[in-house]
Amino acid sequence: MRMRMLIAAAILVCAAGASAAQNALPEDRLAPPGAESRYTFKQVDNGFIRLDGKSGEVAFCSLHGSAWACETAPEDRAALEKEIARLQNEVASLKAQVAVLRTPSGPAAAAPADKPREYTIKLPSEQDIARARVYLEQTWQRVVDMISNLQKDVLHKG
Repeated sequence: MRMRMLIAAAILVCAAGASAAQNALPEDRLAPPGAESRYTFKQVDNGFIRLDGKSGEVAFCSLHGSAWACETAPEDRAALEKEIARLQNEVASLKAQVAVLRTPSGPAAAAPADKPREYTIKLPSEQDIARARVYLEQTWQRVVDMISNLQKDVLHKG
């Protein structure tokens, strides 16, 4: 019983000191003036958030019955670091792909950039035009023959 009384008194002294420090310092840093503290405290509704300045660990501290207890906030730092590494590898891969795409290659790379391309259009020769004319005449004659045969068949049956 005496031990509990001493602990309660120590907690009250610490709470009073924290309250006085809170009034003297900014809200997010409860530490004596000029002292380098490993921990930074921020008051929240039901207790304090404690940040460990060396390890980066975050804990929630609250009053449980007659004693203060701090519970480490869950953090999956390994998963975060793994995701960061994956994203860094992906960025490096994409940068390499962009560099390859920006590097000219093939026949386009062989032509000087300042010289415009020359296009040549091959026009049909007189023989090509004559063959096309003969083909169209023959096709037209077949169409006319089909129409006349159709007319004869319709007149004979009707």
